[in-house]
Amino acid sequence: MISIYAVTIRMATAASRFAFLILASKLMATSEFGTYGLALSYVALFAPWLGLEFYIFSQRQALSSDGTTPIEISAKQVKFNLLSFIVFLPVIAITLIANDFAVTITVLLVTLIFFEYLSQELSRILVFLLKPVAATLVIFARNGIWPIFGIYLLLYNFELSSAQMFIVAGCLGGAFACICGGWFIFRHAFKLLKYSSLTLDWIKRGLKEVRPFIASAIAFKLLELQDRFVLEHYHGTEQFAAYFLLATLAGGIQLVLGSAVGQIWGPRMIRAFRQGDHAEYIRSRKNWILMYFTFGSIASISAIVIIHPTLEIIGKPEFLANLNLFYVLLAAQLTCVLAEFWQVELYARDLDHWIPISAIVALVGAVTGSILLIPTYAGLGAAIASL
Repeated sequence: MISIYAVTIRMATAASRFAFLILASKLMATSEFGTYGLALSYVALFAPWLGLEFYIFSQRQALSSDGTTPIEISAKQVKFNLLSFIVFLPVIAITLIANDFAVTITVLLVTLIFFEYLSQELSRILVFLLKPVAATLVIFARNGIWPIFGIYLLLYNFELSSAQMFIVAGCLGGAFACICGGWFIFRHAFKLLKYSSLTLDWIKRGLKEVRPFIASAIAFKLLELQDRFVLEHYHGTEQFAAYFLLATLAGGIQLVLGSAVGQIWGPRMIRAFRQGDHAEYIRSRKNWILMYFTFGSIASISAIVIIHPTLEIIGKPEFLANLNLFYVLLAAQLTCVLAEFWQVELYARDLDHWIPISAIVALVGAVTGSILLIPTYAGLGAAIASL
């Protein structure tokens, strides 16, 4: 039942976001839509690892049964995240300016990255506290509400519709998600935020433990996005716009499987294995596999059925001409979600060192494929490289 609630909320989130993207790709100039997609790609690149994967250390410490409560550890983690923002957000801003983003857009993107990461971290804490529905509601607040405002602008105030305005809307959505997530977690524990001490020793122990995960997080995110940046470099914003739209639509399957599978059974697998509950571990493992193939099959068939009519509705020949890219990108997303299962297995068994090794090997292969294929085959080369 929890899986059904989580999937329903996640599907509502995906429907809102994808309806906005489809309408934006139809009504906005292709180059403007491509610019917006490029900005979001930089947000997706920087936001996930802003907190140096400290949530992994926090989860392990909570499972160690040393007397520290999960909510107290979560409070320490939030404090550490605030410290990391002070250090890394200026670096990200300099990087964006160096890549020819205007100062105004850079400020907005840094703000969006801040809220994206913080809301993501709050949803992770809720998953760890075995509150997957609440975690999914935070995700809906972050990604499902503001696109409705974007749809309104596109339909009724098109003169206000621009990449910059939609980034502002994303910032407001992220801020609202942070408020919701903070309320879910700390409404009974405000004092812990005040009195939980963040020590240098705790930070050092955390950094030592999460080093392989930092490397793997950066490698996996580059693996996911490098094809976009290479494609935009060689073929420009308009070609990138079609690829961004199709990749985002294909990525919807990861949204569905993330809440139906990963957020439900991943933490349970880890907890059961660490606590020596072999029967529960096997049961969670089987359910993970069953749910993956069940929801994966339903989502894949649905996506294949609706993609062509969707591109017909958009009505831009440059998008419809790239339809074959969608099938390759869909296969890449299914492979990516399946790979997450093995990451959970390695993580539960303390075989962490294999995660960054596999990520780096995959990244080298993908970058090599992109460099070789994209200059000649454009979007199709990018899709194949991502697979």
